[in-house]
Amino acid sequence: MNDQFSVEPNPSNQQKITLIFQPATHESHFLFTNMVGQKVKSVKIPKGNLSPFHQLDISDLVSGVYFIFNDQVPDQSIKFVKS
Repeated sequence: MNDQFSVEPNPSNQQKITLIFQPATHESHFLFTNMVGQKVKSVKIPKGNLSPFHQLDISDLVSGVYFIFNDQVPDQSIKFVKS
C-alpha cells in the first residue's frame, strides 16, 4: 500500500465506513473536510494498532462530498461521498 490509504465503500449510504491503510508505529490522524475546506470530523488511530482496517462511524456526517486527509500522507486526499 506504500503509506497510502483508501476508504470503502465510496460512495456510501451506510452509517460506517472502513479506512484501509498501512499500520503505523505512531498515532495517525484523519481529517474530514467539506467542499469549502471546513473541518467536519477528526479521527485518531492510536499507535500500536496493527490492523489495516478501521471502522469509522460516519452517522454524524450529512449527505455530501468530503475530502479525507491523513497526517502521515500529506500529499494525498480522498474524495468521499456520503449519499
